Amino acid sequence: MASRRGADDLIQQRRVSVNGAIVDTLGTKVDPFVDKIMIDGQVIDLQGVSKTVLALNKPVGVVSTMVDDQGRPCIRDYVYETWGRVFHVGRLDQESSGLLILTNDGDLAFRLAHPKHEIQKTYVVNVLTSDIDLFRKHVLQGVALSDGFSKADRCELLTSSSRSAEPKRLLWQLHDGKNRVIRRVAETLGAKVARLHRVAVGNYLMQSLTSGGIVRLSDLEISQLTQRASDTLIETVLNELVYA
Repeated sequence: MASRRGADDLIQQRRVSVNGAIVDTLGTKVDPFVDKIMIDGQVIDLQGVSKTVLALNKPVGVVSTMVDDQGRPCIRDYVYETWGRVFHVGRLDQESSGLLILTNDGDLAFRLAHPKHEIQKTYVVNVLTSDIDLFRKHVLQGVALSDGFSKADRCELLTSSSRSAEPKRLLWQLHDGKNRVIRRVAETLGAKVARLHRVAVGNYLMQSLTSGGIVRLSDLEISQLTQRASDTLIETVLNELVYA
């Protein structure tokens, strides 16, 4: 019926009722499968609404929003209308690429996005730094940022090059939900991210999906999103089988 912000507007306009009573307080708790929720007198019926979970390989240059008021390429450009209304879970900044999950399942989205559930995200990151070993040490020990402490779960070298002028490729894994956290950690340590590509969420590894490609996930793949990243997933990324 509406985005989250749009729903807030509907509530504040007193157009939403729960069990016959107008509700205009944001954050009011309801059970959509028990309570009778109406907008402008129309009953919201979730029976028969199928859960949709999609994986998008977001290209560089695409903004992580469904609508962009500046006319830039955005996620909606890649979503077919036949999938209905979906929203993206988390973001990748415009300069970054890789796995974005889109869904109409609010419970799944909350579980994936909230740091308390510690769902790991795995990235392949090219970093320009003069001392990659010292850089990795600080990333693993943790770095203080303006909005809190950030500590990687894993940070492993994917390239054998020792030349300081060349970017070093890292597997970088964390469950931190801070905005642009990897780029900010690198900047704090005097390094620069040359390329950032998300390859996995939880134990779901994005494979065989070209840039801009989008696919509907199976029940098994959806369950993998909330599982801890396995040794097999890490080994696959370390062997560079998914990222040339």
